[in-house]
Amino acid sequence: MALLAPFRDQIPERIFTEPFALPVSTGNGLNRAVLDRARQLLADAGWVIVDGRLKNERGQPFTLEIATQHVTLFMSVGANSLRRSSMASA
Repeated sequence: MALLAPFRDQIPERIFTEPFALPVSTGNGLNRAVLDRARQLLADAGWVIVDGRLKNERGQPFTLEIATQHVTLFMSVGANSLRRSSMASA
């Protein structure tokens, strides 16, 4: 907490007053509540799922580039994914 103290005015108060707890899951690797919240935030920002893909009002697809081997989570919210290998070929 001492590390966060200088930023207290920029961080929600609950960070300092409530214990941290990981989301409860069914164990399948997907947390429905978090995915629903992500979908709602994206919808609030104007993104909608069209033909199984997340698009903005101009029809442009949502694209997310992230360094990971796990694309299933992003596909579950309708995002296109691009996976790049950071390892050079031998």
